[in-house]
Amino acid sequence: MGRAFFYALLANTKARAFPLRNTGNTCSFKDRLVALMQTTTSSLLISEMLHDEPVLNLKCQSYGLPRHSAAPEQLEELYVLYPSAVCVLPGFGLFQTLRACRNQLARVQANCGDMVRAPPLTYKKWGFADQERVSDCEFAGPATANTFDHLLTASICGGFNTWYRSSAPQNSLIVATGSRPFVGFHYALEGEAPLVMTDVAKAVANKLKSTIGQALPGWLLGVTRSSSSDKVKEKVMMEPAEQMGCRFGLCDVLRHGDRIVMAPSRGLSVVSDSLGRVILIDNKKGVAVRMWKGYRDAQCGWLEVQEDVKRHHRTSSGSVTRASSQHPRTALFLVIFSPKKGLIEIWTTQQGPKVAMFTASKSG
Repeated sequence: MGRAFFYALLANTKARAFPLRNTGNTCSFKDRLVALMQTTTSSLLISEMLHDEPVLNLKCQSYGLPRHSAAPEQLEELYVLYPSAVCVLPGFGLFQTLRACRNQLARVQANCGDMVRAPPLTYKKWGFADQERVSDCEFAGPATANTFDHLLTASICGGFNTWYRSSAPQNSLIVATGSRPFVGFHYALEGEAPLVMTDVAKAVANKLKSTIGQALPGWLLGVTRSSSSDKVKEKVMMEPAEQMGCRFGLCDVLRHGDRIVMAPSRGLSVVSDSLGRVILIDNKKGVAVRMWKGYRDAQCGWLEVQEDVKRHHRTSSGSVTRASSQHPRTALFLVIFSPKKGLIEIWTTQQGPKVAMFTASKSG
């Protein structure tokens, strides 16, 4: 979605918004609705309720080329986080919908149309089934597993006599922070989910109940019908969330995660918690690598610096040569902003020391 992505807090409406690419559109949320608007005229293009819960956060992922031959490319996606689910909107389909709504809005403003008829949004909805509370999450992308890891996971999750597939399925790793567990590693199974008989039975029972209630009089069922002047609110039909499996996590009853920020390489994540700690996590292994203490309400970020391949260095004989490396190395740094101290610190990840420190305003 390009370099134009950033977050901005709207103090008047208590909503969060950010621009989408260079299309002149803005995505925001308030309560349970996700709204897409034009930044130039603040005209509403489309609003839709994706889940019947308050929206916690909006996140996005820009397009990125594969870092090596085995790594997949990063697609443009928009993430809408709820307390018990997360919705993933593909960027390509979202931009096509915005262009269509923008053209319809121009016709309406030119008195050539009556209203904007927005097409439905295409999205995937994943549910957090094995985590009590979720405050933030990040997508690590497809999780490739070999046959040994696939059989090991099936044996641990289902036991010795469990049923397993001959080949490892395609999963997507979602790292979520919150409580019970403090950090959960959820795996979303790609493809169509199998039908669950309990969900089918509930749907059939609700349909029969509504049909019988409309056919029989209210006094026979003991239901008092409301007057015609009362407005009946229709419940919006929403797609149910596909439950993800939390294979493992970092459990700490007294610790509650506030924010999680994933590195550009998708291999590491940093979590800030309620106890004033900043924890570095290895996404592939599922372990905590390093911990920083004394950073309450910390805000974290990542910084990548590439090696200068055109630099010159002096040899032992005194001659000056040019570095011949065609592929520059990349160094990863962790940036921590502590509002209590009013400091911005830059650390080398995993084992390195602090390399820089700057003073900043405590209000951000």
